[in-house]
Amino acid sequence: MKVELRSDVGKMREHNEDVCDYFLSDDLLLAVVADGMGGHKAGDVASELAIQTLREAWKKQAPHATEEAMTSWLLHTITEANERIYEQSLTNTEMRGMGTTIVCALITESEMISAHVGDSRLYVKKKNTISHK
Repeated sequence: MKVELRSDVGKMREHNEDVCDYFLSDDLLLAVVADGMGGHKAGDVASELAIQTLREAWKKQAPHATEEAMTSWLLHTITEANERIYEQSLTNTEMRGMGTTIVCALITESEMISAHVGDSRLYVKKKNTISHK
């Protein structure tokens, strides 16, 4: 499997608030992109906090490679990231209103479970076709 992560500031912003990362275990890959909400305060902090939450959860215990376990793990971990971002925004006035989108995929040899919050997209490339998930 080839993993490639890319991010671009785009044409509208001067500061890139994207954070990309991936995590591997023996039979499981998690690829994730968090895109800080441009125009809002501390989008870069929110996207880093989202990735950090996923990283910590992965190190603590990566999900088992069953559809139910992966789905539950993603739901729980993304919810936890949201709660951490919200709490941080309440404790620091400079970060009030911060937010991020997130899109991620848990991939095994035979299946993929994806999740997203916001308008970030996941595309799957197979042979010569690309599809939106």
